[in-house]
Amino acid sequence: MTVTPDDTSSPTFARRWRSAVDEVPDRPFLTFEASEGTITDFSYAETDVLVRCVADGLLGRGVGPGDAVHLVQGNSVGFVVTWLACAAIGAWIVPSDPRASRAELADHVEQPA
Repeated sequence: MTVTPDDTSSPTFARRWRSAVDEVPDRPFLTFEASEGTITDFSYAETDVLVRCVADGLLGRGVGPGDAVHLVQGNSVGFVVTWLACAAIGAWIVPSDPRASRAELADHVEQPA
């Protein structure tokens, strides 16, 4: 990942994530239970691998600091990872319910930043 927040004087979501990964990489971060009952545990380090992958993908698609990412996902590992990836590159998410109607989602996209 090539983008990091420049200002180190105040804590941010991205800085706190980075600190946690650096300080307690093997500690459990997320336990996810899929709808069929499968339970998967993720450490900070394992989650960070996914965060960096998604951040690199977003950067490669032109997303950068200050950009909005419309995130239409339910409660999932992907939602958390994408949220953290956006924070890491300085972008922000516009979370939307995947059960929303097409018109509702279009309205979210049309809202000014």
